[in-house]
Amino acid sequence: MLIAVDNCALLKISTMTGYSETPLIKKLGIKEEMKILLMNAPKDYMKILEYNITKQLVNKISDADFAHVFVISKEELKKSFMKIISEAKEQAKVEASRIIADAQEAINNQKMAALTDVKNQVGSLVLDVAEKVLRRELNNKTAQETFIKELASTVKFN
Repeated sequence: MLIAVDNCALLKISTMTGYSETPLIKKLGIKEEMKILLMNAPKDYMKILEYNITKQLVNKISDADFAHVFVISKEELKKSFMKIISEAKEQAKVEASRIIADAQEAINNQKMAALTDVKNQVGSLVLDVAEKVLRRELNNKTAQETFIKELASTVKFN
């Protein structure tokens, strides 16, 4: 985020003819896609800027890419910065909570995917082992008949 601090009188002096041919908006680094917060801007700010940024204005520092703060005293500057810092800290807490929640959700999703994969692998392994055991035990006809009789004896009919 960029923060420009100007004294209103200095801003008017800087737009005087002959000072520079570079437009003020370019000097400030303001671009069309930027969201801008103005604090204590003079009423004729757009005229001084020679560009209409109304559609780019936001009300919260957390939404801004650029803040232009106008003050006439050090105390006012201090208050403005304290407000900006306070809002930035609050936004950082909200963002940190969101990032942590997203990370926890991603971890849980990966954990569930890993558990599902392990269960699938164990199930496949059990089937492979059971198939090999059955093939060995049913290698001869006598063993097959004995096994079938054992299975049949466990089946209950209604």
